[in-house]
Amino acid sequence: MISLLCPTRGRPERAMQFLDSVLSTQSNDNEIIFGLQSDDPRLDDYPAEIRNRAMIFEPSTTVYYWNQMAKVSKGNLLTLIADDVIMRTPGWDLKFESVSSLYPDGIYLITTQDGRGETLPPESLPTLIKPPKDLPTPHPTITRKWFETLGYFTFPGLFHYYADTWNSSIARRLKRQVNMYDIIWEHIKEKDETRQVMRRNKWGELDDMVFKQCARHWETDLKILHKEIKK
Repeated sequence: MISLLCPTRGRPERAMQFLDSVLSTQSNDNEIIFGLQSDDPRLDDYPAEIRNRAMIFEPSTTVYYWNQMAKVSKGNLLTLIADDVIMRTPGWDLKFESVSSLYPDGIYLITTQDGRGETLPPESLPTLIKPPKDLPTPHPTITRKWFETLGYFTFPGLFHYYADTWNSSIARRLKRQVNMYDIIWEHIKEKDETRQVMRRNKWGELDDMVFKQCARHWETDLKILHKEIKK
């Protein structure tokens, strides 16, 4: 089972669109956890389909929500996802699950095409071969083994913007980034009040500083994960 961890604020329509896209493209029943915020002016506009799958948080950072949702998740794979994503490829979850046979140690990260910019046509490359360069990782999926080994889902010192980059930086150094070229999760990248608030609060600048100053901790995490791989 795959656990999709999705914080959302002020976007009930987008969150519902995301949920519908997951339910219409998945082959198995996966776990979808939404993170709602108690001070969201549109909290009551979220329908039951979302509220019944949600945790409600006091105001904090997106990374805090992701890490807290990861703690209660049940899937063997955990996905960092956003409410402005639309799943476009049917059966994506079966392809994710198939990767486990390639890495019996259970340490790897999966990423997909995000529908932005220049993308590789799905029919041009088989799923699990290496292209000239790795795909971006706006919504990476890590294994439960990875999560439990390091003790966090994504680096707790971050706010929002580098949460995906932290894990992918580790995965690439481990040579454990699995690129799913034939799966598209379209990222709309909504430019609304929610994003404007993050910009006014300078989350991007803060994350840039934290990412650069704490990058040395990758080495510790790499050693821990290498140890698990060699067992």
